[in-house]
Amino acid sequence: MGEARIGHAAIPDTIYISPNSQGTSVYGANWSPIGVSLPIISGNEWFDVGLNAELVATYAYISSVDDSIGKTHFFRPGLGIGGGFNLELFANFSVSADWRSRFYPPQKLGGSVVELGDLTGSVWHIGQGSLELHYTFPFRVNI
Repeated sequence: MGEARIGHAAIPDTIYISPNSQGTSVYGANWSPIGVSLPIISGNEWFDVGLNAELVATYAYISSVDDSIGKTHFFRPGLGIGGGFNLELFANFSVSADWRSRFYPPQKLGGSVVELGDLTGSVWHIGQGSLELHYTFPFRVNI
């Protein structure tokens, strides 16, 4: 094993803050209590590629002036899948790009959390992309 990460179930891995845009706003959080990562290309000094899968739980409050959306408390368990790469450009500088897709049992917009919907007019997928720049500050520690 090259790396192990430990988190806490009470701390969300994603916080959604989308203020009012075209009459709709979304606020919420996502928790990933368990997941697994699979390195596709690793051990290379300057390039890594990996895939991951995770169980997720998401809560989002969706509010809109559009009557077909209204006010929705979206709360669902789901499955997340994704992948990404890390490219080391210089000794202390790298860039990474990732994509996550989270799939849920459909919840009708404007409906309650126990109501199932179809794939139209429902929330059933959340996609999240990221591009990150990393700088490592060199230091030494004597133990």
